[in-house]
Amino acid sequence: DLPGNVRIVISSRSGRVKKLGLPEGTPQVRCPPFSLDETTEFLSLINKTGSSSQVQDFHELSTHNPRVQSNALSRSNSLNEAIDFLEPNGQTLPDLFDAMMDEARSRAGVITTRAELTAALHVLPSPVPIQYLATACGLSTADCRDLMIELTQSNVRISQDCIELSNEDFEAYCESEGAGEISKIISTAAQLLMTDRLTSEYAATHLFSLLISAERKEDVLSSLNEAEATSIIGDPIKRRQVDLDRLRAALHVVSQAGDERSIAEVIFVGAEAMRSASKVEQILRDCPDLSAAFFGETIANLVLNDPDQRAYHGPLLMHLAAERARR
Repeated sequence: DLPGNVRIVISSRSGRVKKLGLPEGTPQVRCPPFSLDETTEFLSLINKTGSSSQVQDFHELSTHNPRVQSNALSRSNSLNEAIDFLEPNGQTLPDLFDAMMDEARSRAGVITTRAELTAALHVLPSPVPIQYLATACGLSTADCRDLMIELTQSNVRISQDCIELSNEDFEAYCESEGAGEISKIISTAAQLLMTDRLTSEYAATHLFSLLISAERKEDVLSSLNEAEATSIIGDPIKRRQVDLDRLRAALHVVSQAGDERSIAEVIFVGAEAMRSASKVEQILRDCPDLSAAFFGETIANLVLNDPDQRAYHGPLLMHLAAERARR
């Protein structure tokens, strides 16, 4: 049990609350659109105040939405500029993202469409190396990097030449805006990863999910038994996890096809691998001090994302905190 003076606060979009698997009876505090008083207080907190009529105009043009307000103000040096940006009839979040995307594409001087770019950002597993995003969109790596730099303000992060979405609203926008190009991008991305599967850790890690999305079931089965298929993945724990994910994907494919011989082959190949993986995972869970020291990110993903392993969360979190403190 938590001490009486400790509270855990989790923020989430309303549509994703059920996915959190919160205990029954967990209090929920909804965050409705801003009232006029809340908009006024928000503007005061960030030093972008104005006359009462300006505040009223901004409140209405932003449709009372805190995220629209924040995005408009981040693009403006004053409240008046934010109002000019939202006029004439107010803007929703998709309107703001459309304007941001068009401005970024114009500044970077690229010809790829909004739909192509957003589809690629949605389809390619994050964080995605810039060269894969560029090729999927038909851009050079340099042009794609320039474009992403234009979008970095609160929408994407660039780290170690990889792109990661950092805004949940922008993530949802990419899915809806890119809907018409998703099938094409999936096909392109699947071929990219298939080509680089033995030389790129990113390609080896995410190959099967894109092959299945592209309905390339034959390639799933042919790649399963490929020698050194995942040897490019340096972290042995991550490599083992990818191997298991591939086996599960292959079993799903052959099960849908109803091919009993292939099902038996996949089960035979996977049985020993799963037994070995189970033993390795148990060792990692039983030795949280060593796991945190040498496999921090891997063990965190393996254990902390699994609600069935709650009993291991506390000790592991303490050892991970200790390791970060030492560094």
